[in-house]
Amino acid sequence: MKKLQQGFTMIELLVVIAIIGILAVAVLAAINPIEQINKGNDTGVRSDTGELLNAIDRFYASQLFYPWQTAQGQTTGVAWIAVGSVTDGTTLMLTKLLNSQEVTSTFEDRMSGRSVMVQFTAATSGPTHACFVPSSRAFQLEAKTRCGTADNGQFGLNPPAYGTICPAATCTGTDNPTGCYICLP
Repeated sequence: MKKLQQGFTMIELLVVIAIIGILAVAVLAAINPIEQINKGNDTGVRSDTGELLNAIDRFYASQLFYPWQTAQGQTTGVAWIAVGSVTDGTTLMLTKLLNSQEVTSTFEDRMSGRSVMVQFTAATSGPTHACFVPSSRAFQLEAKTRCGTADNGQFGLNPPAYGTICPAATCTGTDNPTGCYICLP
């Protein structure tokens, strides 16, 4: 008696491989790994920007003047400028924050390399804003909403007032906005 050998034909194997390939492409398209990486980077920049503002507040609480000032009672402010360029005339702000142990050297290195813009009011106390241009589409749409004219109740903000702290009035585009900043606080 002869045994029959059973198995898959070449056509059946090719069909299964093609189906698996189509499913893999569909899953990759849904996940969009580049967008996920950009969202992760934007989340890191947002976190670092928030930590920078906290470090500035801590510095002020201990020194009674801001790191872009040299002494108590000064009323100098800073218009929109890259965070790595803010100085009191002689010392960089990030260096002052590092020397006062408000930030670590790795934080200083990270912030020096990031394109975060900062603005400080001329008053001795007042709002300090830090903004960055996001790279992910999700954060760009958030920036467009926050610095644009329509809030739709999503962020609980007053868009015209919030829009005045955004450094770029060139926030354009609907589906893929460009030139829009995410500002903290």
